[in-house]
Amino acid sequence: MMVIKKCIACNESFSVANNRRNSAKFCSRKCFHAYYSKGKKDSRIKIKCEYCDKEFLVYPYRKDTVKFCSFSCSAKYLFKMGVFKPRFKEGDKSWNEGNEMGKSAESSRMYARKKMELKKGDIRIVHHIDNNPFNNKINNLMVLPSQSEHMKLHYKQGGLNKNVCTNF
Repeated sequence: MMVIKKCIACNESFSVANNRRNSAKFCSRKCFHAYYSKGKKDSRIKIKCEYCDKEFLVYPYRKDTVKFCSFSCSAKYLFKMGVFKPRFKEGDKSWNEGNEMGKSAESSRMYARKKMELKKGDIRIVHHIDNNPFNNKINNLMVLPSQSEHMKLHYKQGGLNKNVCTNF
């Protein structure tokens, strides 16, 4: 059963579940924040991202620890600085060269489906033979019928290392 209430911030009517009839006061988060921040100064300060130079807001207590506007910028910066190195063997292409070197389990499935001429529903799990999730070369991909077969294969190879294969 739904109950009709009136938002205390914008005076608009909104419906709410019966169990929230006594606690609901706002029609949206926007109204909630507008109501409670009324008359208050935003205490956040602007900082420039070290990777993309975009300005973003942080609370003052974080000004010395936050350097990037997003996780994406942080990861790109760390790859650029050489802190993180992709897992590939010497002589292979680098992790971002060519369309064979995908970045996710989904791209592995798409690449395997394309190269092996399979239909969308045919591929459940793609295993990377060299345990490098970035290496989507066709001779490195093995299509498995189920997740349990994938786990069995990993245990036969000497245990499961969750940092190695990203398809589960």
